[in-house]
Amino acid sequence: MHSQEQPDSKHVLMNVAVDLAQFAKTRWWTGTQRHDLEIHPLNPDAGGILIPAQDPQSGAWHWGLEWTEPRDVRQVVVQFVGDPPPNVQIQYWQNTWPTPAPERLPGARRGWIGRDDPWHGQWVTARGEQNIEGTIVTFTFDPVDLPELQGIRSSAQLEQAEHYLVRFRRTLKVRIVCYGAQPPNIAELHAYSDTRWLEGEVDIRFGVESEGAQDWGGWVEGTTGTILGITPLDFDGDDAVQSNNRWQCRLSHNPAHSRSKGIRLSVRYASCDATSGDRTILSFHTHARSFSFLINDLCRGPIYIKDYGVYISWAGGPGFGAFKAELAAKPQSIYDRVAEEPEHSLARAMREIPPLDVIKQDTYTGLGRYLPLSVEAGRQEFAIRHNGELFADKDQLKLQGRDAAHLLWPGPRIRFRYGTGDPPDFRESGHTTRQSLMDGWLPVVISQWVDRDIAVEETTFVTLLDGPLTTPELRKGNEDIVAMQRFTLRNTTRTRKQASLWLLITPQEHLQLDDGKITACGRVVPAEPVSRQWRVAEYAAPRLRCTVNTSGRGDLCVIPFAEDAGHSQLIPTAVLYSISLDGGEAHTLSIHTPFASFIHASDWDRVATLDYSAKLADVVAYWRDYVETGGQIMIPDTILNDFHKAARVHVGISVDKDPDSALYVVPAATWSYGACGNEATWQITMLDQAGHHDRAEAYLETFL
Repeated sequence: MHSQEQPDSKHVLMNVAVDLAQFAKTRWWTGTQRHDLEIHPLNPDAGGILIPAQDPQSGAWHWGLEWTEPRDVRQVVVQFVGDPPPNVQIQYWQNTWPTPAPERLPGARRGWIGRDDPWHGQWVTARGEQNIEGTIVTFTFDPVDLPELQGIRSSAQLEQAEHYLVRFRRTLKVRIVCYGAQPPNIAELHAYSDTRWLEGEVDIRFGVESEGAQDWGGWVEGTTGTILGITPLDFDGDDAVQSNNRWQCRLSHNPAHSRSKGIRLSVRYASCDATSGDRTILSFHTHARSFSFLINDLCRGPIYIKDYGVYISWAGGPGFGAFKAELAAKPQSIYDRVAEEPEHSLARAMREIPPLDVIKQDTYTGLGRYLPLSVEAGRQEFAIRHNGELFADKDQLKLQGRDAAHLLWPGPRIRFRYGTGDPPDFRESGHTTRQSLMDGWLPVVISQWVDRDIAVEETTFVTLLDGPLTTPELRKGNEDIVAMQRFTLRNTTRTRKQASLWLLITPQEHLQLDDGKITACGRVVPAEPVSRQWRVAEYAAPRLRCTVNTSGRGDLCVIPFAEDAGHSQLIPTAVLYSISLDGGEAHTLSIHTPFASFIHASDWDRVATLDYSAKLADVVAYWRDYVETGGQIMIPDTILNDFHKAARVHVGISVDKDPDSALYVVPAATWSYGACGNEATWQITMLDQAGHHDRAEAYLETFL
């Protein structure tokens, strides 16, 4: 808890730049990659002279500084024992910095900005002004810009960086590099930041509003700061300040003698913002409690650690009584208001939390909200968008080995877009399609919408192309899958209506129709040299995109369709199904879409002859047998019961089985996001707790 307060005139501006070298280790390094990078200590000799090491590969002499967290180095000063060697270079360790400004990143990506570590990176030669005066070489950095980071950062990345054209280098390591026959011995090495030293006094009160005897004896240490002295506050009896920043202090349980005690620290601390690696942290280690705080936080007001009974302020700042009165006059904090609120409920949470906009939900695809669909532990994975569109994306799939060998798509992503009406509406606005899961949790997606009096219900699931679903241990993991969709078109009026269902496959291909089989014969590409003209780049063999079963009614054809003005209006690139429906009448058709691009007629027939109803029953039975034989949550809020079931389904779909090793990879997301050990074990633990011990054991085996 804070109230505004500024340090008083007792805080002295030293006007001396912080020398970061005093907080670093002197090192030299061999290797450049994490598998061969080695750190070697570099200690001064008996006379305090540093003798640099020679890189066995390059022959260069180098020595440097390494910190435990990134520091903002502005200037490096080296004093040599003799004349400085020629062509001295300053290099710093770089990987993710300069990082993008968090405000430029959408959603949760702000929390995943990279941070440099000692093992991943490269040495970058800094550009700047070098000044030589006798034996002292001073190197002051230029603003960080393209010439220095050429090939590492683009101009756009630098423009969006949080630190734009700054004169410091945020780094974990700095080294000096030079060449010559003899080692250039160093008398002094300094690395300065823009941070300046301040000196001030801080009061720390122990046992504020506490009861009972407490031993607050202990010691204090500073990070990027110096304890200049300790003065007792209201000590008595055996209380005493000792050497080495230690003290002895006991609080009595006697109410008559239970006033708080404390110490006043005289400190030298860094004047910088809270994100800087130069910030001063004071850490207290006492018999009663241990705690740390940023000293610059006191510029926002006193710090009160209520549960510990600790009150911290600048010396001469408001006492605890005044602070408490000021706090009481302010509106209650959110935390303090929680106890006065009625018991929370799901209904209230759903009512008060704004729903997410499906078209603005951040995804790596840029297509808004989507749900991956596949079989358990399969490597082939479709996804269905918020508007019922089916798609797959090679950039998001975790392709390995020969996974892509049969994915003969017209681009890295293939989309099967479903529109209705004339002209067709593909519902990209995100507000006209309602989606749900069968029974609230099964991986069978029901998408519903109404377009110009025609109600549409689309039911989508994914299954194995061959045979019934089987558990992962009976499969290799790379089996072919097929997305099966059933569309029911219903006339909501009392009069006869024409209903139309469009299938637009993008990127554009030349499509052909033969006995319900939609095949792609070539890719639609620009015709050279005339712009805004199109031609077909023929495939070596037609590729099956999907099969359509109209149940013997309506008209099915392939026709040209140009959603954008510049697209071809002559080449048949879309599928159109039309049917005339009486008032209140409904008709159903099904579409089977294989993940692989089959070029043989026998494979086309395998897809076309699949029984939609039988496959749906198989999928439902498989997932019910898996999930419902495990532990269940049974509470009045059924959405939470369903969520507990659906989570296990999503884990199963996200898991990939390696066909060669038969081991399982358990990522935290189906697409794009790789596997992390901690996140994998959370999911494995969840399955184990739900009674799925066999799957938990199989998934964990990969890490053993």
